[in-house]
Amino acid sequence: MAKFEKHSKTKFVRSCEYPIGNGFLPTVPAFSATTILFDQPDLVPPIDDTSLLNASNKGEIHYGGIDTPTTHVLSSAVSKIEGGKRAILLPSGQAAICCLLLSLLSKEHHALVCKYITYTTKWLVEHLQLRVGFELEYFDSLQGNEIAHKLQDNTGLVFLESPGAVTYVVSDVPGITNVTRRHGITTALDNTWAASQFFAPFEKDVDISILSLTKYHCGPSGVTLGAVVTSNDEIFERVKKASALLGYNVSSDACARAAGCLPTLAVRMGAQSATATEVLDLLTRHQKIDCVVHPSLETCAGHAFWRRDFSGSNSLISFQVHGGPAARSKFLNALKLVRFGHGWGGLHSVAAVLQAPNYGEPHIAEDEFIRLYIGLEDPADLIDDIKYALTRI
Repeated sequence: MAKFEKHSKTKFVRSCEYPIGNGFLPTVPAFSATTILFDQPDLVPPIDDTSLLNASNKGEIHYGGIDTPTTHVLSSAVSKIEGGKRAILLPSGQAAICCLLLSLLSKEHHALVCKYITYTTKWLVEHLQLRVGFELEYFDSLQGNEIAHKLQDNTGLVFLESPGAVTYVVSDVPGITNVTRRHGITTALDNTWAASQFFAPFEKDVDISILSLTKYHCGPSGVTLGAVVTSNDEIFERVKKASALLGYNVSSDACARAAGCLPTLAVRMGAQSATATEVLDLLTRHQKIDCVVHPSLETCAGHAFWRRDFSGSNSLISFQVHGGPAARSKFLNALKLVRFGHGWGGLHSVAAVLQAPNYGEPHIAEDEFIRLYIGLEDPADLIDDIKYALTRI
């Protein structure tokens, strides 16, 4: 780290520089090639595990379908801002989870999975469990060190997502890793919500951080990418090999576009978090709103863990309007500035109606929520749009 590169905005702005001659480009260009040419035959690396891992270690390349200078710069930047040692880039966040599970779990294993995961992750875990044959058990990650009672001799992985989907349950990650570390069990965390800024997974003894870069990291670019970040060399080798064998290659064009977004991440998130705070203030005070869910609110499950472990929050808010589906429909149809869809992380504010997962817990409402993603529009315009829509209920 440079002498004055202490704060996140500086770290992000400088994250994807690329040396050229005696200077630097502010971000890495796309090196789009598959065949890498050499002047002498003895310079051509063999196609084996060693050359694959050496290339990742030294920034060398031997086959552009696996790595290019563009992918090396982005993977190095992602690992740096996430606080890990090395990163493997994948075509999406879902691909990152899939590659990780296939790398670490076999039919002999028992996997403990946090019950608050995103529904697509749940579908994937259960799909792979049926085909690979590992034993799958869900657990309440609010309980922290109570996980000790769930561990088995063949437990191969503890998988977390915090905050969780839709209702943003915050897990006691340090309480869990305190146990898994003592038992030598690998812990993986989907850390997409924190966007490499609000939660430091490796400082909390997490072994693997998974990111959907498609969201905040490079959302404005419109590309899909994921990453597996770790400081454990053995885990890196297993996931890197699996990614190559499965053909989980990433496009240099997509990585270059992502690298162009990464330097602005801290600035974007700062503005979006500030706007989300204003929207939260409006929603929590309004008589036509029944329920608001956000980790910064004391009513959110695991809020105490958020206050202890996180340095801030992103711009996702879930809430319910008074009056049920009919009132919700009137509210949504009255919005003019906010758009509708399932993606988030880009420039535009987006609303979607999502079913809260059925956790079977009294502190989680089992109902449909409006999930609001706050983009980069002017806060006053967003507030006016939401206020107007509330008058239509």
